[in-house]
Amino acid sequence: MNNITRHGFDNSLEDGRLVEALVLGEIKRLYPLAFSIPGRFSGADIFVPEKGKYIEVKHDAKSLITGNYFIEFEMFSKRSGLMITCADYWVIYDGEDLVWVSPDSIKNIIIWNELKARKFNVDEEMDSARAFLIPRGLIREAGMVYKIKKI
Repeated sequence: MNNITRHGFDNSLEDGRLVEALVLGEIKRLYPLAFSIPGRFSGADIFVPEKGKYIEVKHDAKSLITGNYFIEFEMFSKRSGLMITCADYWVIYDGEDLVWVSPDSIKNIIIWNELKARKFNVDEEMDSARAFLIPRGLIREAGMVYKIKKI
């Protein structure tokens, strides 16, 4: 388990910020004007002015155990994740690699493979999230995989 892979909801926000900083650092190598979008903008995490592109960063180290990426589209009966993104690319950090994929490619995977949505509890009182569990291989084949050094 690396430094960014902890357990529990309390750590997920901090872990997300660490992963976002990692991705931003990689992007800034080619596009030095790239920056994290401040505040609670849920459509994307990073903007790259040189390309006019938005990037959403996801952290899913649990996928190494489950074999699936968790792709959320609803939280507490409100559209979220895949349904509200304005990002041109999603970058999923799975604890080993950065996987770059377009949201449209993810939607196509869901449609063409007839994947079914599932309900998940993010608190103990109710089913509060809906998401797709997408086999890692399908997203990795549709995107670009970048090996990175362990954090």
